[in-house]
Amino acid sequence: MTTGEQLQLAGVEANLAAATAPHRSDFLHYAEIALAELIAEGNEFDAEDVRKRIPADVQPHSPNVLPSLFSRAARAGLITYVGNRRATRRSRHAGRISRWTGCQNRSQP
Repeated sequence: MTTGEQLQLAGVEANLAAATAPHRSDFLHYAEIALAELIAEGNEFDAEDVRKRIPADVQPHSPNVLPSLFSRAARAGLITYVGNRRATRRSRHAGRISRWTGCQNRSQP
């Protein structure tokens, strides 16, 4: 693993750890459940699909929580990148969003 990859992994883990602090919302908890469900369903999905399964009043402490969760799941071999599409959420300004599929033979996050 290169220094850049080590730094990226450290940032991912720090961001996810911060999301579990007692004073934070339950966003990470809901996101982990949603991701596990999407993996089990076996269809392609993206961050917008995860967000749709999280109550609207539950917001992340950082916009990097979902990307960190996806990064951790990909590193663990739970999901595989399959392409991208344009985001539909207004706050994303039609930016590119990664599409994923679950690796069914692996344990859930």
